[in-house]
Amino acid sequence: MGTIALVGGDEFRPNCVAMDREILRRAGTLTPRVLILPTAAASEEPGAAAANGIRHFQSLGLEAEALMVVTRADAENDALAARVKDVDVIYLTGGDPAYLLETLRHSAVWSAIERLYRQGGVVVGSSAGAMALSAQMRHGSREWLPGLGLAPRVAVLPHHEHCAEDEARGLREALPSGLVLLGIAAATAGINAGNDTWHVAGEGSVCVYGEYSADRYPTGESFELP
Repeated sequence: MGTIALVGGDEFRPNCVAMDREILRRAGTLTPRVLILPTAAASEEPGAAAANGIRHFQSLGLEAEALMVVTRADAENDALAARVKDVDVIYLTGGDPAYLLETLRHSAVWSAIERLYRQGGVVVGSSAGAMALSAQMRHGSREWLPGLGLAPRVAVLPHHEHCAEDEARGLREALPSGLVLLGIAAATAGINAGNDTWHVAGEGSVCVYGEYSADRYPTGESFELP
């Protein structure tokens, strides 16, 4: 298996450099190839979202390209899906999580992403991307629906620096039993390599909401899912 990195938002900014270097280190090569997937930004400016990612990773001395999957037809395009196998890292940007989920679920591109992960690649999701990669994804104020499930035991609250702990606890109570809610601050990542151990990187913290506890972990620390 590869590595999953769930980012709390505000991707591709200067304060993300240290976090991204830690994520990229998991690719197992000094010069990982990065593919930016701006699907969640389809209703905004997907081209700009992709260009921001390309500039960011090129500034780190890496090869980066965009995979412009903005419609369901794009997600079912075999030629676009085939490009996933040629990279080491795929990065799902922020935007609209429901649109991202609807567009990717059971698609050729999503199958290619799952295959990349199984073969040791790195899959990163920021904000909407992190939400969709999880087992359950927030929908509305207190509802949850099945996510893409690459991170099978967790759900994500991105931009957690803006979320009151009481609100997060209420959302946790609405989750199916056995799942763990991760509150992830912007410019911060929870990084997982296929087990129950997660590592925190970035400038903020990750708050882990289990059924009976809430524990906060700053950058550099690791935690086990309860």
